[in-house]
Amino acid sequence: MILAVLATIYLVARSRWGLALTSIRDSEPAAESVGVDNYRTKFLVYFLTAGATGSVGALVSLQKLRISPDAAFSVMIGQHL
Repeated sequence: MILAVLATIYLVARSRWGLALTSIRDSEPAAESVGVDNYRTKFLVYFLTAGATGSVGALVSLQKLRISPDAAFSVMIGQHL
């Protein structure tokens, strides 16, 4: 399983999209000068991140079987008061 995750990360980092993200990280004007659409790439990253965050939040709320401020924002993870 770990090898599959590492292989996927490596392939994404070396793909066209991964190289675009790396070039945006290094220099946005330089990335645009070689043809990277900064706005579209950043929007896609934010969109995917928001979806993943929402999915994890849904799974956590299903695991707790209730949603309350105490359960959602407790510093003591896994312990009940």
